[in-house]
Amino acid sequence: MPRLCVLELGDLNFFYESSTKKLEMLLKEVPQLQVLALSHLNLRNLSVSSFKSLHHFKLLLLNSELALEMDSSLQELIPQMSPYVYFSDVTFTCQCEASWVESWATQAPNTFVCGLEKSVCMTNTSDYSSTLLFSFLAANCPHDAEFGGFLISFTLALLLIAHMTLSLEAFSSVSPWPCC
Repeated sequence: MPRLCVLELGDLNFFYESSTKKLEMLLKEVPQLQVLALSHLNLRNLSVSSFKSLHHFKLLLLNSELALEMDSSLQELIPQMSPYVYFSDVTFTCQCEASWVESWATQAPNTFVCGLEKSVCMTNTSDYSSTLLFSFLAANCPHDAEFGGFLISFTLALLLIAHMTLSLEAFSSVSPWPCC
């Protein structure tokens, strides 16, 4: 199995419990894998540990997954991520921790991501509403909180430096001895 290049998994009963761990173990056995198609596996979570050993990865297809979470650890894999990622009939969990997925899907320079724009999310497992993932993220999650924090800190530091500079200039222009 180490030379396997294409793997398609779907509707497997043994994947029902701890399916993510079983996927991780299976993918470690196929380091030459280039194409991975996953369908109806009840994965629940995708993390960096699932894909870390795949260095020749070119295509990932996720089909018919329910309540999928994209772990934020996947962000560290983005530079090495497969060039093509397709989502088809995937329902995500509605959580702001996945807000990085939108920028990855729309701005990743080396990866073509398709299907996320139609993906929906659920707030809990009994939620059958069809909230678009990107709509949920835009309405409920702070946008670039880290960047906003940086801008506020930078502006405050700049104001403090300007205030100190002006105070020093004002102090140095006042002579302790009056001129005669």
